[in-house]
Parts: sequence; structure tokens; C-alpha cells
Amino acid sequence: YNFAEAVNFAPADWLSVGRECVLHYSNLGRFCVFSHDEVVCKMTLNASQLEYTLAVATYSDMSVMIEIEKKLRQTLADSGITKSTAEPFESLHDDERQCEICKTTCFLSAITCACSIDKLVCLRHFKNYCECPPNSKTLRYRYSIDELSNMLQNLKKVITESRDTWIVV
Repeated sequence: YNFAEAVNFAPADWLSVGRECVLHYSNLGRFCVFSHDEVVCKMTLNASQLEYTLAVATYSDMSVMIEIEKKLRQTLADSGITKSTAEPFESLHDDERQCEICKTTCFLSAITCACSIDKLVCLRHFKNYCECPPNSKTLRYRYSIDELSNMLQNLKKVITESRDTWIVV
């Protein structure tokens, strides 16, 4: 018999390191234990439950995440991929939302193609997916850029209110 248990936890200053780790794992084609972007989004959606320092770190990491996502989506648009649809990635098993190229767990977005609808790739690897033309590919996204920006602004509001409360107390 073999019994093993893993415990994953992280202090607030880990968030930026976690993002770097996901990129490193992606470059190695190594599976991630969980989606970093999904954790950051869930933390943002539950911002009122975060301690002040964790909320600030989450805000910083989410700002970086949104900028990266904007650039990647713009690259897609520039390449001619215009079809898009919302996709609740968290309802899929992790192995159903892994990039075929780098094995990262997709959460914010992914690309599918009509030639192989059950497979997807992350936005970093859309050019390596298949030889089909851009009009056969679809961007699947969890949140629009506007939704992500609104989430970030709500987090900022919680941080400001939390700071003001802390200063008053």
C-alpha cells in the first residue's frame, strides 16, 4: 500500500511566482496541478473574504493576467480568428481542458478547430494547432475582457474599502 497526500498552500507573495511557474511548466510541456488563472479569478470573485495583503497581491497578479490575455486575444484577431464563444471551463475536467501542445490547464481561453473539436490549445500555441484556415477556428473564453476588467475594478474597490476600514479602526 502507498498513501500519499499533497497540501498546496501559498502566501500572498507567491502569486507572481505561481504565474512564472505556469509559464515554465508550459515551456517544459509539464502538467500543472491546478489552473493559476482559475485560482486568481475565484479569489477576485470572493474578494471580500480576502485579507488586505492577499487582496493587493491578487490585484497585482490579475492586472498582469489581463494584460497578457488582451495581447494574446489581439494576436488571434490579427491572425484572422474572429469566431468566439463563451465556455465555462471550470465545468470541464482538467484533462479535457489541457493544451494539446504544452499541457497547461486552460481557464481564461483556448482555441478549438472544426477539424478536431474535442481538442484545444492555449492561445500561446494556436499557430501550432493545425493547418486549417483561421475561419475554422474558434476562441473559447471564460470571461470577456470587459468582464475581467470589471472583476479587477471590483477587487480594487474592496481593497480601497478594506484599507479605509483598517485605517479608521
